[in-house]
Amino acid sequence: MELELERLGLAAQPTAIWADYRAHYESVVMSLLPPRTQKLYRESFNWFERQCKPTILDDLNKATFDAFRAELALQPGRAKGSKMSPATVNKHLRTVKIIIQNAVDDELIARMPKVQMMREPEKLPVDMLPEHFDAIYDACKVAIYPKRVNAVERRQYTPAEWWHAIMVLGVMTGMRLEEMLALYWINVDLDKGQITIDAINNKGRREANIPLHEAVILHLEPLRQFSEKVFDWQARKRDAKNRTALYRQWHKIQQAADIDICRQRHSHKDSDPCHFYGFHSLKMACGTQNATEMPQ
Repeated sequence: MELELERLGLAAQPTAIWADYRAHYESVVMSLLPPRTQKLYRESFNWFERQCKPTILDDLNKATFDAFRAELALQPGRAKGSKMSPATVNKHLRTVKIIIQNAVDDELIARMPKVQMMREPEKLPVDMLPEHFDAIYDACKVAIYPKRVNAVERRQYTPAEWWHAIMVLGVMTGMRLEEMLALYWINVDLDKGQITIDAINNKGRREANIPLHEAVILHLEPLRQFSEKVFDWQARKRDAKNRTALYRQWHKIQQAADIDICRQRHSHKDSDPCHFYGFHSLKMACGTQNATEMPQ
């Protein structure tokens, strides 16, 4: 009888265990992804396991994800006294959907449960205005990190030069922050005016050659011979891989420039803004900055 059902394609499918399938997914699929992406995936999977305690993939349904969404929304946020933002909740929901959908594609479960996302508040415009770029560029002099000294030539670039370079490169090429921070000098040819982006660091997973404007070359030149990486961020030793210090410095620069992009949206109890331009704003502004007016 079982052989006949198997011949007709009606035999019962083996039960897919969450823990087993997660281990398979991490070793076969996730191992091909960039380390940072793997870390983000594991974080979401761990949240799902802690909150929902999944065992059998077939047992997962809409109610499971509804409970997961509700539990995440009650978790503490980054700011003191806040809750996890809808955007972060949705990020974890989307990530867990990926592994479930992969199980569907592997024909281990019949269908993908419906997943309802949280409604996210309307986002502020991300395009950096040219006058704001100029103001932030001028305010980079307040930065105190990063610092680098070449022991051989006894030269030192200033934190302002580091920030000027990453701002100009971002706005003139549209490169993402992670692409710029992962950039090695071996991939930069200032003489030819070209950058080569490795496929593993490119969001599109393909190698790309990016021509450089003269203004970019002039801003990158002072950073030469200090590190294998072009933008080797390190405020303190324990902050070498910590983006928090980098963003804190980026926000401090914007405050010094008197940039408050939410001033017209709502009032503040104090003088500090609650929204800042992200580095993605440089990418969004790519092409809008007049190269002839770029600071030299």
